Parts: sequence; C-alpha cells; structure tokens
Amino acid sequence: MKVRIHLQEILKREGVSQNELAKRLNLSPSTVNDMCKKDIKRVNTDTIARIAEMFNIEDIREIISLDNVDK
Repeated sequence: MKVRIHLQEILKREGVSQNELAKRLNLSPSTVNDMCKKDIKRVNTDTIARIAEMFNIEDIREIISLDNVDK
C-alpha cells in the first residue's frame, strides 16, 4: 500500500498556485512541491488538516488515499 496525496488536483480545481498555498499556510514552497509529487514518505497531519480547512474539505479521502502497489 502507498499513501497518495491529491494536492496538485485540489490546487488546480481551486485555481491556487503552489506558492500561494505555501504563503497562506506558512509552509516552505519546497514542502508544498514535495506534497504535490504524491510520492512523499511522510506528511504532517496538521498540514493536511489546514489544507482541508482552507479548501472546506470535509472528507479526508479528497486529499489522501491508499493505493495498492504491485511489487
């Protein structure tokens, strides 16, 4: 199983740039860029909660999912 973050899709849907998100959430641009790659090893749950709040997302599955990965 692999955790996937769907941040790039959310930003596109909402018309928000990675840099704008970084500024609004007081994150480094490189942190946001890494999260948009979908393949990061870990993410702060507070950051996910802040993203959900910013975009009025009530279902965490809009932001993250578990995908099966064939070995």
